[in-house]
Amino acid sequence: MRPLRFRDGTPHPCAEVPTIRVSAAGVSAHNMAQTQVLGDYLLLWIGGPGEEDYSLCKLYLVAWKCGTVALVSTSYLTPSEEGSAPLPCFPLLPP
Repeated sequence: MRPLRFRDGTPHPCAEVPTIRVSAAGVSAHNMAQTQVLGDYLLLWIGGPGEEDYSLCKLYLVAWKCGTVALVSTSYLTPSEEGSAPLPCFPLLPP
């Protein structure tokens, strides 16, 4: 990940680390990722590709200014009702 300015796509001046590496061991190369900006943090979800049941999912909290990454939860996509996408289930890891 590279923290960039929304305005012009240049490296963000508040980011101490220009490139943040996330190791998502156990997940497939075909997994999807989604990110939500939460102020000084990013919530990063790496989940199963498409509609596969029981695909490994991981949820990370990334402090983009200092470059730290914390694994918040690991789970599997649970089987869904017919016609809908599988649902991630995220129990929180103990502190």
